[in-house]
Amino acid sequence: MSEDRKAIACNYTTGTNIARQGALAYIIPQVGGNLPERVPLIARSRAGRWIQKWEDVRRLGNFRVKTIPPGHPRYDDERIYVEDWRVAKCLERLEWAASEMAG
Repeated sequence: MSEDRKAIACNYTTGTNIARQGALAYIIPQVGGNLPERVPLIARSRAGRWIQKWEDVRRLGNFRVKTIPPGHPRYDDERIYVEDWRVAKCLERLEWAASEMAG
C-alpha cells in the first residue's frame, strides 16, 4: 500500500496572464540558496492545465503543507515532494521571503 506524501501548496494572491487569483500551486523545493525572490512551482493555469514555471514570491500566499494521498492527480509527480524533516524549514523560509519582499 502506498503512503501519503507531503507537498507545500500555496495560492496566487494576484492573478497573472498564466494563473487566476486564488489558483492553486505547488512549490518545487530547492536546496540551499538565500532569500527566494522567485520560486519554481507547478500551477493550475487559466486553461486548466498544470504548468511548471518560476514565480515572484510576492504573487503567492497561504503557504501550507498539503497531504497528497495515493490516487491524487499529482501523487506521481516527484518534483513537488518535501521530506518530512524539511517541511517546517521550507514553510518558514517561504513565509519569511514573502514578508520581506512585501515590505
